Amino acid sequence: VSGVLLLLLFVFAVLGVQLFAKIRFYGAHDELANFRNFGSALLTLVRCCTGEGWNFIMHALGKDKAFFTGVLGVHCDTDMVVSEGTWPQLKEAGRIDDPQECGN
Repeated sequence: VSGVLLLLLFVFAVLGVQLFAKIRFYGAHDELANFRNFGSALLTLVRCCTGEGWNFIMHALGKDKAFFTGVLGVHCDTDMVVSEGTWPQLKEAGRIDDPQECGN
């Protein structure tokens, strides 16, 4: 049973990194609970499994561009494509260490 749980946590951690790694921090989605790397994603999923603030994280990740630009008045990147050619420019601008895309 624990092997199946670990397999599910692994799969959903990888999925979370693919979907939410570049999303701007807001509310409960912060430095302590995020999907920027595999380790943080796994810890965030374990935290959500215990029931601690999972709904706050869900609502924070659901904010879209209209919310960030209209309500908060901050700029969001709409499509940050990271490739071998764009890596140096994004790294120099600080977008690799602190990505600022909008939510879904």
